[in-house]
Amino acid sequence: MNRIHNLLDQLDKELLSEEPKILKCMKMGRLVAKYYNDTTVLEWINKELNGYVQTDKLLEKSNLPKYRLLTCMLKTPYFEQHPIGWNQALQIKGNRFDKMPDFSFLGSLSQVIDLSKKEIIDFTRDLNGANYTLVINGSEFKNVIMGVTLKLLDYVNEKMESLGNTLEDTCLMNIFNKFHGIAKRLENRYDNRPTIIIENEYDVQDLLNALLYEHFDSIQVEEYGHMYAGKRPRVDFFLRYDEIAIEVKCVRDSNHANRILREEIILDIAYYSKRKEFKHLYFFIYDPKSLLLNRTDFIKDLEENVPENYSSIKIVIKPDL
Repeated sequence: MNRIHNLLDQLDKELLSEEPKILKCMKMGRLVAKYYNDTTVLEWINKELNGYVQTDKLLEKSNLPKYRLLTCMLKTPYFEQHPIGWNQALQIKGNRFDKMPDFSFLGSLSQVIDLSKKEIIDFTRDLNGANYTLVINGSEFKNVIMGVTLKLLDYVNEKMESLGNTLEDTCLMNIFNKFHGIAKRLENRYDNRPTIIIENEYDVQDLLNALLYEHFDSIQVEEYGHMYAGKRPRVDFFLRYDEIAIEVKCVRDSNHANRILREEIILDIAYYSKRKEFKHLYFFIYDPKSLLLNRTDFIKDLEENVPENYSSIKIVIKPDL
């Protein structure tokens, strides 16, 4: 807990400094997002650090942060004739600047930083089969850096506030983050002595049960719920003092990961919705072979629609990819 608190404190101070090192901050922010399993934030940080991918279709502006839409001008050459007397004319070459729709800049944050140091930047673009020059002021790239900084600062402040109010969340995430490393260490004991090998959901439950007792009191195992659709479902762990229910899943194979698992979780959410004492519902999904694809969308879809009786639903998939 102290480690993540120190990281957040250090990150907060750096972001509020006179000249924050934004690349360093983003990499620190990535560690925080991984710790809390905040996949949406992690996806945003990775896109900023590596650049946004241009697909076959044009990247819609709605999919880009607003701070990445830059004001630009189209530079086109033109000629003017000025009379110099007695029916003579002088031809003068110049440039005309016309305001264009906002320019979507997809480059990495490192490129943004380099371009922000220039006064004027010219980009050559192919428009309708002809090459045109777009002119962008360097201050536009400074605004991108400011946008990234403010968004990351909002995230850090949110986590620092939650750290002060919900220590149980931090304790749980600490256990979930360490689970895989502990499981692998248990596989190799001195002199080939018998140990626990995580092969199925029951093995995950046994190890998680032992780890939970380090931080929590009154842990009820396999707590039965009310009758629902002819069944009486039971949650794997209930932390009564903290009003937290934990349901454990262990990914069996690719079919289970990408077809069955989602439906299981939807049904579980409905089953446990009858339990008024469940305020926070966690799903700890152990996926040691990384069979679950598109984790970001998987988590986002399941966490978005939270029934009224829950304060929160959290999907945690470990180990990280």
